[in-house]
Amino acid sequence: MDLSEQFRVILRTVGDFERIERYGRLMPSKHVHNYKDKDVARLVKDGLLEWTALLSSCGSELKGVRLTEAGREFLYGDGGIPLPESAEDMPMALVATLVDIHCFGRIRLYHGMMPKKKAARYPESDMDDLYHHGYILRMKVKTNASKKREGYILSAKGRSLLRSLGLIEPRLHLAGRPDLPIA
Repeated sequence: MDLSEQFRVILRTVGDFERIERYGRLMPSKHVHNYKDKDVARLVKDGLLEWTALLSSCGSELKGVRLTEAGREFLYGDGGIPLPESAEDMPMALVATLVDIHCFGRIRLYHGMMPKKKAARYPESDMDDLYHHGYILRMKVKTNASKKREGYILSAKGRSLLRSLGLIEPRLHLAGRPDLPIA
């Protein structure tokens, strides 16, 4: 696919936001409005970006765009962006649930999240505890085919916990540029 420089600038900017955990690795809509709506719509239609909404336990909602797998591959090729680390303790039943959410997030079929239907297999109280304590985020994605998907992703806090316990790689990489510093 051949894109003009204006489209590449948008993709690079969205890619830069993937390093910022505060925004849940998506570019908030307030920043998306700096670009022409038709340009962003074309990238969504081409399957390089997708609209996403992250819901936190306090009820706040962050809407924005993020790179799809195709967008990451187009923009970066192989490689990764290192993520920060931290440590914490928690009951093993909840840790096992976090590991499962992490594993579902790595399956392309599920678009980087654990689908809500799959999460229904876990005790609702466990999912609520993880959500209300900030270990996972609820996610809503609207794809270019107007399909809506809902599910859960690990927050930075949950990912750091799994890293500190040695359950995932100490330096998890997103498809990106490993040479860039962490924001």
